[in-house]
Amino acid sequence: MNRNKRIITGITAGILLIAFFLPWWKLLTSVSGWEIVFGNDGRGIGGASRLILLILPLTGCVVLYSVLTKKPYVLPKAFLFILPLLAFGALFLFSLIGSNLSTVWGVFKSVVEFSSIGIWLTWIAALVLPFCSYTPERSSPPPSTAI
Repeated sequence: MNRNKRIITGITAGILLIAFFLPWWKLLTSVSGWEIVFGNDGRGIGGASRLILLILPLTGCVVLYSVLTKKPYVLPKAFLFILPLLAFGALFLFSLIGSNLSTVWGVFKSVVEFSSIGIWLTWIAALVLPFCSYTPERSSPPPSTAI
């Protein structure tokens, strides 16, 4: 059973990582999360929001590393697995600051209208990850040999 949990967690973390490089928005051209953070396509987005977007693939990397190596997570599992949802929540709150409700509704409609496969896979992985229950087993110390 632990093997199945490990596979599901690994696939979810892999999707979180790979989806960052897939197209997120369909505007004049397709724009990926990578291009939003490091390219000119993210010029209109504040620096803090761009850094928050980096949480998504980094979380995928950390979880995938732990799944593949069977080493313990570097952060508490509950926090690590909820981190992508917290990132999306922070981005949503940043979009609310200084906006009225009609502007937020317009932005939401635009996001749904222009979103592409990468953002949808990221959302799905962020929603599934907190329910993944794989935890790498702690390695026990080698038995001591008495002389």
